[in-house]
Amino acid sequence: MNDTSTSDPSGSAPPDLFLSYAREDRATAQQLAHALGEEGFSVWWDRDIRGGSDFTEEIAAKLQAARRVIVLWSPKAVASSFVRDESARARDAGKLLPVRIEEVDLPLGFGQLQTLDLIDWDGEREAMEFRAVVNEVRHAFGHKVTTLPGGSKRRIRLRKLMWPAILIAVVGLGYVGLQWQNQARAERFFQDGVAAQFAAQANLESARNNYLSALELRPGHARTHYYLGHVYAQLQLLDAARADFDMTVRLGRGLDASQIADARKQLAVLSVPSEPAAITRSIARPSQPPELEAPAPVAEAPSSEDSATVPGRVVMRPTSPALGAEGFPRLGGLPHVPPDAETNARIEPLVTQMFAPDKQARISATTSLIVDAALASDAAPLAIKAALSFQRNMPGDAAGRATAQSGVINTLVLLRSVSPMTLRKHADDVRALLELARPNGSQTAEIADEVAVRLKTAMAQRPVAWIQIANEAQRPLAERLARRLREVGYDAPGVENVGDRSPATRSEIRTQGNSDQALARWEAQAMRKLDLGDPKLTVLRKATPKVDTYEIWFDRELCVKRVVAGCAPVPS
Repeated sequence: MNDTSTSDPSGSAPPDLFLSYAREDRATAQQLAHALGEEGFSVWWDRDIRGGSDFTEEIAAKLQAARRVIVLWSPKAVASSFVRDESARARDAGKLLPVRIEEVDLPLGFGQLQTLDLIDWDGEREAMEFRAVVNEVRHAFGHKVTTLPGGSKRRIRLRKLMWPAILIAVVGLGYVGLQWQNQARAERFFQDGVAAQFAAQANLESARNNYLSALELRPGHARTHYYLGHVYAQLQLLDAARADFDMTVRLGRGLDASQIADARKQLAVLSVPSEPAAITRSIARPSQPPELEAPAPVAEAPSSEDSATVPGRVVMRPTSPALGAEGFPRLGGLPHVPPDAETNARIEPLVTQMFAPDKQARISATTSLIVDAALASDAAPLAIKAALSFQRNMPGDAAGRATAQSGVINTLVLLRSVSPMTLRKHADDVRALLELARPNGSQTAEIADEVAVRLKTAMAQRPVAWIQIANEAQRPLAERLARRLREVGYDAPGVENVGDRSPATRSEIRTQGNSDQALARWEAQAMRKLDLGDPKLTVLRKATPKVDTYEIWFDRELCVKRVVAGCAPVPS
């Protein structure tokens, strides 16, 4: 170290440190230069607004002469060709020390470097994050890493202290030193977690372990809680995800507005209000699953109701006279009704973002689809289609290929969270994707194997429908619906009279957890065709069924105030 202040650019002595920064971050650069000067380092930084398209000879000379180059990464710095050029030269010379002053994704080629943080640093030399920077510089220069502030004005003259004061000072400084050391270790764990989470071959378990280690040392770090919340959500540990998103919102510091808004959105979905308890009865002897191939399809013109939702689909000949002339589209041996335009308008942008170049957008979109049980099953086929397209037409450039492979992993993570019937409906496409994706890397292959096991199990399973009636006059109608459900591949174990626990005026279909929404829509359509009314569709978000499970609740007015063909006489 040459002096205790920033060096004069006109001086000939090589500086200890060179600051690379965007001109919009000049105030932060000046603050850091002054603080480092007070620590005893000579610091060179460009005080003038930069112009032109090339480095001046003086800048190039100082950059080459400096022992270390500190780059201050911010959105403006990432976009600056000057900063990227300076940083690349320093990196190639093995003397770059990256420091983030705002939340930002680093440019390609810099993400693998250990990066320190001065986000929200207020210029205080005793701040933990600044001490971590000082210690990194001292370590790079081969100097003893000390927890004492630099500069002769701060030296403590122990000869003048009384022994009790000495003891207090030593204990205090030891504690502060330990805290600084813990902060630096926590930052390393955090950065390792980010690297694992955002890699083209994302390793969520490694990311989780690193984030947990970071929080042990730095429990109030909002960004660690934020990224850990996404990891937990994608690992389907939703209670843990909710807790971390809640901490994120409470802490807030160090996050940008979009991240805080994202945390609030995820928390709102995960914070389930009070809902009816899900039916959890077991089936004594489940039926054997139907063959995947449906009976011979006949290309008929669908009814007006069907054609609105399934244009151009092949429809099946009805197997029950009660349904009239129309059949239903079948996929994977099960009838379904695709989502409407409004639902597609919600899920299509999220699926697109799963493959976006922006890493933050990718994890946010994937988490949003996983935690929202009403969207995941409808998003799955779109994500599979996109992933297959990328796999079959993989970009040639490294950046595009990494983005595409990350989107494929996101799709597999989504498939790991969807219901058995969602996998079974799209079995052929899922198998094709698993085969194409496995060579992408070890992490992709590991998740693909998990999805393959779930798919194999799903092929031997059937959806379950529990039918609840309000009075015995409804039993013939319920049995009629149960027969129809069994015909198309459901287990419909029986009918239960629940009396006044039924809805008052409108029947309901309650979908448990992540059970496939397209099946619930078909159930509602089947009820309308059987003249059982237009049921309300709800999701029991807290439920965690092992197989797609649906509760069909007849309302109390059916067969009492609203009598239809098939109602039994109401007991007097």
